[in-house]
Amino acid sequence: MPFLLLPALLATLLLAAPAWAQRAGDVLIEAGWLHSVPNVDNGAPRNTLRPNPLFPLLGVASAFSSEGVRIDADTVNTFGLVGQYFLTDDWAAKLVLGYPPKAAIDGSGIVQATGPLGNLLRIDLSEPRFNPMGSARQWVPVLLLSYHFGPADAVWRPYLSAGFTYAFFTESELNDTLEAETNARFGVPLALAAGIPGPTRLVSKVESTLAPAVGVGVRWHLTETWSLSAGLDFIALETDAVVRLLASDGTELGRSRTRLRFHPVNVTLLVGYRF
Repeated sequence: MPFLLLPALLATLLLAAPAWAQRAGDVLIEAGWLHSVPNVDNGAPRNTLRPNPLFPLLGVASAFSSEGVRIDADTVNTFGLVGQYFLTDDWAAKLVLGYPPKAAIDGSGIVQATGPLGNLLRIDLSEPRFNPMGSARQWVPVLLLSYHFGPADAVWRPYLSAGFTYAFFTESELNDTLEAETNARFGVPLALAAGIPGPTRLVSKVESTLAPAVGVGVRWHLTETWSLSAGLDFIALETDAVVRLLASDGTELGRSRTRLRFHPVNVTLLVGYRF
């Protein structure tokens, strides 16, 4: 049967593949699919309100945590671009880039002030209208040092990598409904208590951070210049998301800071060209 000849044909193609010699000074450019699973965990949001002499009388603490609040992020798919420079036949400096995706963030749990006013100063993040809570564009370039196993002219070369990323985030946005409700439930009473009546607004950001990264993968050399590779990278990324509530004159009425632990696992399938 013809299909019985397929394994033999594949073996013949592999054996007939032109010799690949990965040498010091080579430059390898790879492009393809990058799939990132965020694996999000978070600490309880730490909230602070602008001090007011009435707060102690009303049982409102100027600083409180929102236990039970949980945050999650979407899995993303994007275009990956990898550049490598071979320092020796086995060692290479590797830069991993990707078209920065804009990922949505979902939330659940209650943010509530202490004391009797807690029923007024309260937001339930679990309500469907508040989700996704917001979004941000992720820039996570990764610089790695990779070691390739096997001889330089091997058709298959597995590798291990270790390095770091400097992650930063742009275009941070909040859900319009969540922002309006927060201004109504927190902003208006806090602005009145501060003697600054008028509209309030929210400003959000996700802070930049350094994080370690490790990776493993394998490359299949199709010809002397073309290759395919599959990789798996892990980044131990931790940062803070900060939301500030501002009065009409810019006075900070409140702030919420949440520790986010993104431990993304990135899967890459790439086509490479050696120069």
